[in-house]
Amino acid sequence: MQTTDKIQAFVTAGSPLRKYVDLFDWGNQIQCPYQVKPWYNFWDPCDPVADQLDPPKNWHLGNALKPANAKLFSRIDLNSETPFFIDVCDQQVDNVKNSPGGGLIAHNYWDNGKDFVPRLARIVCAIVAGEPVLESKESIAV
Repeated sequence: MQTTDKIQAFVTAGSPLRKYVDLFDWGNQIQCPYQVKPWYNFWDPCDPVADQLDPPKNWHLGNALKPANAKLFSRIDLNSETPFFIDVCDQQVDNVKNSPGGGLIAHNYWDNGKDFVPRLARIVCAIVAGEPVLESKESIAV
């Protein structure tokens, strides 16, 4: 068994990856030998660092979300050299409402004990229990 076979989920919280693609023209193709699935991206709309990562490259904050086949990130299967889009399960949280304060509260995911932490715990507990981890676009219930 390879180490990458042990990866059961990929989680980002407050990720600036969309800004890197948009502002710095960094690539949007993930170079890795395994599928990034499921990928959970927690974001707060008030967080100046974070954005949704699933909408396509031409989407910008404030635009309506429309179902699309194209996504922001893609990868190439190293065996077949077939490109495919990566689905990201964006999970909106409210750090401002659910964190005690201090610092950049909108980017304070770890102190958000009412919204972010329980949802992340559900992902981790499902993996440990060997249960299927949510892969749909639905929000993970607290």
